[in-house]
Amino acid sequence: MTPDEVSLAASKLIEVERVDAAILLLSMATHSEHPLDPECLLETLETVMKLPAPRQKELRERIDQHHIQELIGYLQNQSSGDYECRLATIEWFFLPLLGEFSIHSPKTLHSQLEKSPKFFIELLSVADHVQQEPTQEEKNRVEYAYHLLHGWKTIPGTEPDGKIQEEKLRQWCEEVRQLARKTNRLGICDSKLGELFAHAPSDPDGTWPCEAVREIVEEIGTEELGKGLYYGIVNSRGVAWGTGGEEEHELATQFRSKAEKISFDHPFVGEILENVSQCYELQANHCKEEARWEG
Repeated sequence: MTPDEVSLAASKLIEVERVDAAILLLSMATHSEHPLDPECLLETLETVMKLPAPRQKELRERIDQHHIQELIGYLQNQSSGDYECRLATIEWFFLPLLGEFSIHSPKTLHSQLEKSPKFFIELLSVADHVQQEPTQEEKNRVEYAYHLLHGWKTIPGTEPDGKIQEEKLRQWCEEVRQLARKTNRLGICDSKLGELFAHAPSDPDGTWPCEAVREIVEEIGTEELGKGLYYGIVNSRGVAWGTGGEEEHELATQFRSKAEKISFDHPFVGEILENVSQCYELQANHCKEEARWEG
């Protein structure tokens, strides 16, 4: 089938309320060498969003969610700003399908976070605001906002080559913190910034975190930011079992070395890394003690 024939067939299927078949058809067509009409994919996904809740539930039971992920991924790869707002809305609606275990992430929403400090604070406000008796829709918004922020790992100011432009990052942080101060959320904002900075790249010589992030963390220097960075580093490792303490001891050594390397010029960051090192040393001793009792 040609791209035009695919679009026509998908439209006809939607007309007879076979949106599941339209999704399957378009998903298969994304693997063709012929480019598809993005408008057709957008309209198909937007049709799903407009379905009544019972019909959406029925659709989830009838179709593999992977097909929807493929349509979103295809649209993301077109790199067109013509429908960025529509795609962002689609990503928000289907956010549970774009989590850490999916091959596709909410790239458009993440891009908006980089470009818009206001959007970052809006999400932070939603994630931090819990109603006494929330509706299911309100619960979903809180959950979506939390997971979108938690899954975002690209530092603002990051260039295509991976290098972070310090001035761009500084400007973004200043705007974010100014907005957070107005909404009495500066503490949680700094904490979230710290968590984000835990995903910073290294300098070309291997120094971590990179100089741009070290400078910004040092300038802000709040307790909340420090705690956010600390827990962001520790939690990024995940859960490890049965290491006997060797892995933890190696991590402690690595972070102590990182701390020593930067402490003179960036003492605040160095202290955080030293605290991380001490945390891993305690874990190493605990694992060794457990292994001794079990052995």
